[in-house]
Amino acid sequence: MTNLFFVTDLHITTTCSSRVDDPLEAVIGKLQWVVDYCNRQCASLAMGGDIFDTPTVTFEAYNALVSVLRNVHLGLYVVWGNHDMLYRNTDNNRKCTLYTLIESGVVKELRSDMDIVLDSELIL
Repeated sequence: MTNLFFVTDLHITTTCSSRVDDPLEAVIGKLQWVVDYCNRQCASLAMGGDIFDTPTVTFEAYNALVSVLRNVHLGLYVVWGNHDMLYRNTDNNRKCTLYTLIESGVVKELRSDMDIVLDSELIL
């Protein structure tokens, strides 16, 4: 059995007017903690949608994310979120940053036709 660590709604961006810190640096730092935790626990990582704040992001944000995600030892899966999609239309997926992550093999798309059984144990 493989452990799975699930995070969602990262909303990766390089700018955010309501923050006083660097939003990209903050979320990438937190994601690095998650990746380190997954590796220590021998767990796969699943990211559940809204990975990005907009369908396309800067190369700076993309490269920062990839540099952290390449350190995941086991499986790395993603689910599309409404912020990851252009006009919330799957026909536009190939124009989106998440599509690039999937097609480049950095992450695998978690799809409904996969044979996955989840047995939840809440770690407090």
